[in-house]
Amino acid sequence: VWIDSVRIESRAAAKSAKVVVTLRNATGKPVRGEIVVAGSDARTAVEIADAEQKVDITVALGAQAKLWDEYEPNLQNLSLRLAAGEFRDEWRGVFGLREIGTKDRQFVLNSRPIFLRGTLECNIFPLTGYPPMRVDGWARLFRIARSYGLNHFRFHSWCPPEAAFEAADRAGFLLHVELPVWSNKVGIDPALNEFMRAEAYRILQTYGNHPSFTMLALGNELTGDYGFMDKLVAELKSADSTRLYTFTADHRRRAEGPTSDYYVTHSTANGPLRIHGSRFEKSTSGTDVDFSDKVRLFQTPLVAHELGQWVTYPDYAEIGKYTGVLKPRNLEAFRARLEERGMLDQARQFQLASGRFAWLLYKEDIETALRTPNFGGVQLLQLQDFPGQGEALIGLLDSFWETKGILKPAEMRGFFAETVTLARFEKHVWTNDQTFTARIQLAHYGKTGLRDAAVAWTLRDDAAATIASGKTPPARVNPGQVASLGEIRVALSAVAKAARLR
Repeated sequence: VWIDSVRIESRAAAKSAKVVVTLRNATGKPVRGEIVVAGSDARTAVEIADAEQKVDITVALGAQAKLWDEYEPNLQNLSLRLAAGEFRDEWRGVFGLREIGTKDRQFVLNSRPIFLRGTLECNIFPLTGYPPMRVDGWARLFRIARSYGLNHFRFHSWCPPEAAFEAADRAGFLLHVELPVWSNKVGIDPALNEFMRAEAYRILQTYGNHPSFTMLALGNELTGDYGFMDKLVAELKSADSTRLYTFTADHRRRAEGPTSDYYVTHSTANGPLRIHGSRFEKSTSGTDVDFSDKVRLFQTPLVAHELGQWVTYPDYAEIGKYTGVLKPRNLEAFRARLEERGMLDQARQFQLASGRFAWLLYKEDIETALRTPNFGGVQLLQLQDFPGQGEALIGLLDSFWETKGILKPAEMRGFFAETVTLARFEKHVWTNDQTFTARIQLAHYGKTGLRDAAVAWTLRDDAAATIASGKTPPARVNPGQVASLGEIRVALSAVAKAARLR
């Protein structure tokens, strides 16, 4: 007689947890016993009449129990002891006290609106060919990602190992996990259908107690029988309501699923959302644009799918890093072509110039999402390169999660963090007979509200001379709010005059 598995459903508001214990009995006859929650007086009598028996236990954690989130990833230890006649068993585990849901088209964690600042992880590890199986390997990735302002990972058509969940639990990262499926035959191929259902339950049973495991999708860019996907999502939600579900990442050929909790897309059946590469699909050349008109079309949180995909020129110094199982044949071919044209000495300049330009474009796309009230978040493609699909040089970091020297972490946190200052103006090019006008906004997704939020602004010319400056009136900004703080108005004739005097 033994404890086969334990599923923990945290109840953040009640500061308690519902613990579902699955007991096994191989004696062939009924057995009576009790389960004791270590560190408490709670005892639950059990009678295991069959080969399998489920027992529900409510564990009170006390009013002082701390919640788990991205800012304070507090963890709780749980230990259960089973005594059934001559048989003894013990189970130990860790969980986080948190509740994730949605409200007003936004993600809500412990009743507080959150914004997903994510990147993709495509299971690319050039040295080994497989992902880290130790916690410290994943802790490194989450530490780097946090330094650039991120709080979220999307695992593109795969589920990571236990070590990734453990590291994310400790780092306060929110994980979107997917079944290993990228198919146009979902709901059509019976073998695939059965695999998806079985694999989803295996993932939930194996990793379901991790607080970082907040989202599950059936796969990447799936098509086929959407009715099957909707039913499977509903089934999984009924079996485990402690996380959010969606039927696929990038719903490019249909509207949002009726059973899905959130919607990941850059296009819909009704026309392009224009989130993917948004800046070049807008009529404006300035920053006075957001996705509000698209958000209003949906009832669930909207997440930008694989935002960006802006490419940088290769760094051929990276070739020397490939000392493991993967060889950089593509980079070697690119370098050979450049050398044939007599321009190899310009490679670094090409990389820096294209990299800075790419991340200006990423900045435009990210800030467009942050300017949008009630937006769910973004999943970048991506913070790091990956040597797949020929070569996807779309990262600020290389395939080894090391810097390319393009953008410092503090620079990126200036436009990709829990609190970001934004300026909305209609165009990037102005003439000296016009008045430059901009609206100052603050996108705030911090743990608490800001009481006296004010923005100091300075307008400088290319010689770093101050032309004008000011400060917005103090205002209260709540978590999840995109607040308007004030307006800037500067007559550009004065700017032109000052330039002529110098």
